Amino acid sequence: MKERALYLLGWLVVILFALTTPALAAKGGGGDKGGSMGISGSDKADRQMNQERYEREYEYEHQRKQEKGENNREKMERSGQDKSDEASGLNKQREKKMEQERKETGKGSETGQQKREEQSRKWWRFWD
Repeated sequence: MKERALYLLGWLVVILFALTTPALAAKGGGGDKGGSMGISGSDKADRQMNQERYEREYEYEHQRKQEKGENNREKMERSGQDKSDEASGLNKQREKKMEQERKETGKGSETGQQKREEQSRKWWRFWD
């Protein structure tokens, strides 16, 4: 019984192989990729067009990335200038605050000066 099942299985494999081989040859599969079997002239032309399109897309993407890189460099240079502007603005703000504090010292009543001093303390320095 086992021998007969193996015999039938063997024939089934042979029949399936025989049936699928022509289908693979028609599709151009089966390992022969460039020979005359299964590849017509129009398939070669399609491949050539696809290759050219791929190359154009690659060049476009490459060029776009280069431009984007240049734009990023320009942005970084500009942001460096913006940061220096921001730093100078902060310095100006600090100077104004210090000048205001200098003007306020000694002015007003003692209680007003104490209140001003309490309000100017930072909230996280509660131990002072």
